[in-house]
Amino acid sequence: VNCNPQEFIAKAKANDFAGAVETITRNNPMGQTCGLICPDKFCMQACTRAGIDFPINIPRVQATILEKYRTAETAAHPKLPANGKKVAVIGAGPAGIAATAELSRLGYRITLFESFEKIGGALNLIPDKRLPFEVIAKDWSFIFNRDFITLYLTTKIGSPSDLFSQGFDGVIVATGEPNVTDLGIPGQEYAVSYMEYLHHPSKYETKGRVAVIGG
Repeated sequence: VNCNPQEFIAKAKANDFAGAVETITRNNPMGQTCGLICPDKFCMQACTRAGIDFPINIPRVQATILEKYRTAETAAHPKLPANGKKVAVIGAGPAGIAATAELSRLGYRITLFESFEKIGGALNLIPDKRLPFEVIAKDWSFIFNRDFITLYLTTKIGSPSDLFSQGFDGVIVATGEPNVTDLGIPGQEYAVSYMEYLHHPSKYETKGRVAVIGG
């Protein structure tokens, strides 16, 4: 997403933390969430410090800058005046949140529909020890602007095309993939889907050996 580690680290070293925050969130509204969950092997493999001593833990630096120095003044609220256009976004996972953030910056009024009782989509399947929900909520709090964004939770949309007759100029469907693939083998009815398990891990106490199919 064109997030420049060299730029935001250089600004942080110069005590320009507001500039570092702006650099991170310029193209990535979920910067703190990504800092906690992105695989570090990609950016850290490219870190030039690796040839001197050891690579910088770029994702952790990114998450820490946003945790400590992001404020209302540096939040990614709309930069342009309202343009008179309304867009419906279906699904408040990462794609829906990113679309909402970008379009609201451009002056669109967004109505965001989510069928679950909280935002995050598939992010909510990541164990809390790695991604506490409060981090998702923090990223969202700096995106949300009540003048441009309306959020409806526990609201399913049956037919996206019907939204055009309700005055929306555009519709973005960002619902993800809610279904899991059957194995097509005898005994599959005894297996638990990854989605069911990650939604409700406490329901499935395990002991002995466990087989996981799919890497």
